[in-house]
Amino acid sequence: AVGADGRLFVHSSGLGGPAEPLYFTDALPGPARCITWAAKDNRQLPGYEASDGPILLGLEIAEVAQFAPPPVGAALVGPGLELSKQEAQLRRMRLEAPLDGIAALPREEDAPIELLALASDKMLKHFILPLDAAGWGGPTGRERAPDSKAPACEKRGSTLSLGTNSKFVCTGATDGTVALRSSTEWRHGNAEVLERLLHDSYLGGVSHAALGGTKHNFLMSGGGDGVLFLLTADRVDLMHHEIKPPMEVAPAENVEHDLYDDPAEMTMPEVYKQRAVEASKTGTAATGRAARQQFFDLKEKFEAAVSENAAANQLERLEYKEFVIDHELKQMLEADCARQVAEREATVRRSNLEVALVTDRIKQECWDAMAAPARFLVALKSGQELCTFPLRDRPELRQVADKVMFLRGVEAAEAEYHRAE
Repeated sequence: AVGADGRLFVHSSGLGGPAEPLYFTDALPGPARCITWAAKDNRQLPGYEASDGPILLGLEIAEVAQFAPPPVGAALVGPGLELSKQEAQLRRMRLEAPLDGIAALPREEDAPIELLALASDKMLKHFILPLDAAGWGGPTGRERAPDSKAPACEKRGSTLSLGTNSKFVCTGATDGTVALRSSTEWRHGNAEVLERLLHDSYLGGVSHAALGGTKHNFLMSGGGDGVLFLLTADRVDLMHHEIKPPMEVAPAENVEHDLYDDPAEMTMPEVYKQRAVEASKTGTAATGRAARQQFFDLKEKFEAAVSENAAANQLERLEYKEFVIDHELKQMLEADCARQVAEREATVRRSNLEVALVTDRIKQECWDAMAAPARFLVALKSGQELCTFPLRDRPELRQVADKVMFLRGVEAAEAEYHRAE
């Protein structure tokens, strides 16, 4: 049994006695939608125990997990009846879509597990699970594609069951349709499917379906409408019998009154109202599942951080308040800081290159056309780079300046002559 809190309990009823708990584990990464045994061919033999095959679970996070239970009566390391992660030997594999129902085909010794699954994308899928742990991939591996698949029904499925002789597989849908097909032929392209509309789709369709029988195959289907069907599954023309207590009707005084009109039966507006209430409850439950899944993820990261910190030496060991659990947020902040620093460095680099470019263009285009007397250039010994740009040489101004200098020289010579007299 697996609960909404992600705990897995294993019980044993012995030889017809009351069920006694054997152990439980918190190693699951989140809640599970479905669970099954991967038994061997000797499961009908005397002395068969649950330890003869692993437990398979379909998780809400679109993963399939394999749990290898210890032998019955084995000593447990954890406190009480709790199994540790090492004892659980949990294997995980990512899938394309979550699974609503799973069933494992009986296998021989040391043979891979063949898993039939009803996925939430309305597909019936067949997986051959690897024997080694490396082939599972884990929660960070690639999504595993099915070895074969076929459409299960037009609407979302709700249940899946495998017959005791493993010849037939049954699927139920929310539209009230029960489908029966061969457990092996549909994987080889045989599309023969036996379908029957049994339950009311307004009341949830098929809730549970199961296959059983020794000489003959019987199919049992129960729906949200409170009706149980029993069908024979040996022939194409399925014969179904509705198992329902007879209705006791008291004699009525008014003969025109419909004896089969049950006043306690809900009308269609009441049915729609009830469906709306159930939909709101489903949305609340989905929010709760998402919150629980987030809690499980944080718990797993925290345990990994605690283990890594405990393995470090005393100088590198951190205190409890210094743990960084959300490594993704830390990496995102570091990347954002690095991006901002790179943008500022690029802006400063562009500004310096722009100044250098303008300086080089001025020197290249105007330096040969510039001239200045050497006495107007004063050297600065400040240790900094100095760029000097002489004035442009203008011949007309030079002629005027030479004429003025000649006249001033003549005036100075005349003044000196008059002073000598």
